[in-house]
Amino acid sequence: MSKLTNDNTATTADVVTPEQWNGYTMDELKRRRIVAMVRRELGREKIAMQFAHTKNAVSANGIKGLLFTDNELTKLKAMDYALLGWKAVKMFIKFRNRKRNQ
Repeated sequence: MSKLTNDNTATTADVVTPEQWNGYTMDELKRRRIVAMVRRELGREKIAMQFAHTKNAVSANGIKGLLFTDNELTKLKAMDYALLGWKAVKMFIKFRNRKRNQ
């Protein structure tokens, strides 16, 4: 087993060539498995939190909840919606023209 420095990198004196390496020990395998399980569980929790936030925003504000925060929704006026729509149309036209020219 190679020794690790404080930043979890092997030192050059501890590098093992492929011919010398006999595989992982049971403790190393258990540790790697636990680390993988913790990472997977943290990823699941992160996705669940993002989904819950999005679900709450949509249920409270409709589809507009996906695009804006609550503070922005209360401040938007009809002219703001028109301006956002115009910008979206311009972006769509530019995208469509790029695809046609290729």
